[in-house]
This record gives sequence, C-alpha cells and structure tokens, in this order.
Amino acid sequence: MKKIFFALSLFLLAAVPVFAQDTQDEDPDWRTYLPRHEVSFGIGDPFIANCYSYEYSPLFWDRFDYGDNHWLEDNQYFHGNMYSTFPISFSYLYRVTKFLWLGGTACYHGIYGKRYNATTDCQEGYISENYITLMPTIRFSYLNKKYVTLYSGLSTGVVIGIINPTNPNNFSVQAHFAGQLTAIGVSAGHKWFGFTELGVGYKGFICAGFGYRFNNEKSNR
Repeated sequence: MKKIFFALSLFLLAAVPVFAQDTQDEDPDWRTYLPRHEVSFGIGDPFIANCYSYEYSPLFWDRFDYGDNHWLEDNQYFHGNMYSTFPISFSYLYRVTKFLWLGGTACYHGIYGKRYNATTDCQEGYISENYITLMPTIRFSYLNKKYVTLYSGLSTGVVIGIINPTNPNNFSVQAHFAGQLTAIGVSAGHKWFGFTELGVGYKGFICAGFGYRFNNEKSNR
C-alpha cells in the first residue's frame, strides 16, 4: 500500500508543471467566477484511523468489555471500555489552474478509556491515544461550475501518535505513514459550501463537512 501511494504521489507531482504551464487553458475567464482559496472542516468514519491504535478497534463506540484482560504496566492495572472519536480534518487548498489544487490536510483522532487498579478494581486515572496527521494534498476537479464541483484527490503524510500523555509509566510517541485517496468528492455552494467525499484512508471511507472559498483579487466576484 505504501508503494502504491508513493508511486501515485510521484506521478501527480510530476504532472504539476504540465498543468501549470498555461493557467488560461480552455477558459481564460474562470478566475472571474471560481474562487482560488479554499478552507474546509470535515468529519469522517474511524474504521481505518482506529487501525493505528495499539489495540485495534473496528467501531467508534464501545471497544472492549469491562471484564477482559487488557492489562497495563506489569499487570498492576487494566482498562475497561475504550471509545474513539471520529477523525476531524482541516484542509487548505489553492487552485493553481482551473482543474488543479494544491494544499495540505491536518487531522485529529482520539481513543479514550479508564484505567483500573487490578487489586482493588477501583478507577485510578485514564488512558488515551491522541493521533495528529499532517498530509500534503493534491486535487483534480474535473467539473467546475459556479455552485457545483466534482473532484478526486490524494493525500500522503505522517500520523503521530501520543499514547498516554498523562501517565509517565506508559507514555510513548509513535510515527506512521498516513494517506487518503479520495475516489470522488462533490461540493455544493459558491463561497460557503458543503461537501461529501468517498474514498479510503485516514479520513475514512466517507467524509463530510463544510468550508469557505475566497479570493485575493479584487476583480473576482
């Protein structure tokens, strides 16, 4: 999977100069009605994001039953039910040409639970896994109307996991490869817009949210 994402990244980055040679392309007036800057906020499903956990969770709700032997710190402690958040993503993209966007995506995803003393069965603190993902992003929008955009995209980067930050006896920091392939995305709206994406990767199989587009040029509407 890593080799596939890497090969696609090289191909897409190699294509950037070709698309950027002539920004006028087929429509010299696209800047007059298509904003060039975009910021967005999205929420996705956690099925793939949870795979980065040191204990895999296929669902976003109750991960383990209270009586299971999920021991911590030399069998002195164990944890009960664990819960995870939805992956939350923030993106910024700049429209290089009418069809090509470049930018970046940052995500957050957390997994939380309670820690219990194995002798007394009493709660003694919490355990948590916090994951922060940073991914350069490239997007191709093949339908560019004033109020509707259809697109596909690719993001590759790194996810940093901060495990049990409040527990020095079980604290660790991990780094792993992360990626998101957006097979198809649709956004509706002009300046303010909503969007839905279908794909595979850290943001989930489905991701939805809203965003805002704007321009620096005074001539744009």
